[in-house]
Amino acid sequence: MSKKSLLIVLAVLLAVSIFFNVWLLSTLKENTLSPENDWSPRGSYLATCRDCNFDGNTLSCSCLTRNQNWRNTSLDVNNEYCKSADVDIENDDGQLRCMKKRFCLFGC
Repeated sequence: MSKKSLLIVLAVLLAVSIFFNVWLLSTLKENTLSPENDWSPRGSYLATCRDCNFDGNTLSCSCLTRNQNWRNTSLDVNNEYCKSADVDIENDDGQLRCMKKRFCLFGC
């Protein structure tokens, strides 16, 4: 295989990988609706938390821990850090936290 053909194959594989990761991130992290309320804040927590309630200031959910147990947790989402554009609400071992968004090409 020539160098040019190899570069084309690698470019196509990279493009497919980037497309898949962008799609996956948009599916997991940009959910706008939770099963319980269509007005809960966006975030990756939606994949592993349930029974969420949001009163406009505090987000309360039951979130899955690493040990597969459910833990009740809450978070004030109106603080300055949580409001910044590059922050995601995540489930951190059963605790809701505002964390800096991560972008992963090949998984995290």
